[in-house]
Amino acid sequence: MKNKVLSYAEVKNLGRHPYCDDFPRADKKTIQALASSIQTTGQFSPIHIEDNLILSGGNRQLAALEKKLKLHAIIHSNLTDKQRRDIAYETNTIQRLLSPGGRAVLAIGLRNRDKIP
Repeated sequence: MKNKVLSYAEVKNLGRHPYCDDFPRADKKTIQALASSIQTTGQFSPIHIEDNLILSGGNRQLAALEKKLKLHAIIHSNLTDKQRRDIAYETNTIQRLLSPGGRAVLAIGLRNRDKIP
């Protein structure tokens, strides 16, 4: 695992891991507000990537693309599938305003999707 500041070109070329896509994208107005926030106050949470795929940070990527910004990233390698799921779930649920019930629904969906024992 290493930390890196990604250039706009690197951010632009990232794909999203299917686990990242389990979480809904913010609407355009929210993405624009996030982009302005990152531009003026900085990025508080790094995105998480492995093999040029975003595990967590899809909305931050869209915000960076909106204003051609660099992003801080944690670059992972050789993760197990369980580790990928854990990163996607933990970072996305912590950063979103989800009720305990909303988190439970999301956890059940992820468990059913991937048949987690």
